[in-house]
Amino acid sequence: TFSFASSSYSVEEDTGYVTVNITKIGTSDISLDVKLSTNNGTAFSPVDYTAMFDNMVTFLANEQSKLVNITINVDQTVENDEDFKALLSHTNADQVALGLLNTTTITIGNDDQATFSFASSSYSVEEDTGYVTVNITKIGTSDISLDVKLSTNNGTAFSPVDYTAMSDNMVTFLANEQSKLVNITINVDQTVENDEDFKALLSHTNADQVALGLLNTTTITIGNDDQATFSFASSSYSVEEDTGYVTVNITKIGTSDISLDVKLSTNNGTAFSPVDYTAMSDNMVTFLANEQSKLVNITINVDQTVENDEDFKALLSHTNADQVALGLLNTTTITIGNDDQATFSFASSSYSVEEDTGYVTVNITKIGTSDISLDVKLSTNNGTAFSPVDYTAMSDNM
Repeated sequence: TFSFASSSYSVEEDTGYVTVNITKIGTSDISLDVKLSTNNGTAFSPVDYTAMFDNMVTFLANEQSKLVNITINVDQTVENDEDFKALLSHTNADQVALGLLNTTTITIGNDDQATFSFASSSYSVEEDTGYVTVNITKIGTSDISLDVKLSTNNGTAFSPVDYTAMSDNMVTFLANEQSKLVNITINVDQTVENDEDFKALLSHTNADQVALGLLNTTTITIGNDDQATFSFASSSYSVEEDTGYVTVNITKIGTSDISLDVKLSTNNGTAFSPVDYTAMSDNMVTFLANEQSKLVNITINVDQTVENDEDFKALLSHTNADQVALGLLNTTTITIGNDDQATFSFASSSYSVEEDTGYVTVNITKIGTSDISLDVKLSTNNGTAFSPVDYTAMSDNM
């Protein structure tokens, strides 16, 4: 009676063969033959193994068991474990019988892996895009669907404020798919911030069929696309010269979670630096994250000279177009009001003249300096002398 020694055998595919043990129960003083054949199951010949059909296995008289190798065909394809049948038969009923274990199941264990990686070590996206697409690649062929897990980890970007986290999200590759595009949601805000990043990571729980490549982690950078707008609070400011300074108010429209800088400069108008004011050139004005306005003093230089009201410009600028914009009121006019006076007097409290001289000369004096022309009015009033009999009157003569 001939049987298989076991109802099943298992072998890893890359072993290249499986050995089945056929046993003989009973003694004989002659050689006896039994036939060995195979039948497909989930494993198919010739792809997965080399089939046998009535292959003769000869037992010599003294042999009670026989080891027979069946060839397993090696491939590089990830697949499920597969099986086929081996069967015994004979054509010699007078001398040969089959035992209960005349069929055995042979399982070919998959030993191939597909390797999953990100296509790039880093991805960048502008915040208002709303999502970032990462590309996951599969190296290796498979005739089954395979899963890899996608998760995220905070960096300088935090979920749920900056992006929507993933935790072991399953990404399924069909048999014929070698890459998969996956979107991760980026959450849009109106806050000015630095570029921020977070990590995406691959993992799996199927070591028999899935492996991770070197690029199993990628860094995703969210580019800031918000701007704070800086302006002067007013299109003009006025100050009396002897105040010594003028305060301009710079405002920030928009929120930020970082400090932002805007530059303040001045340009001469009818007022000149350094005579009338102290110039500024790209003076940095820093707004902390929670500051929406900033008061800045510009020095006004005091003199004792009578002059017209004078003005100069203050201007905003920046070198950070990614985070800073200028509003319409990026220039303001500052007027310095004159607060000096020249004092006019007669040089003498009285003058005398002989009538036939024909005129009298009076001396008017100015105390104080001026860089402009100044007018004083001269009028006359009768005393014991009367106009027009004794003199020619003046009335507000300039």
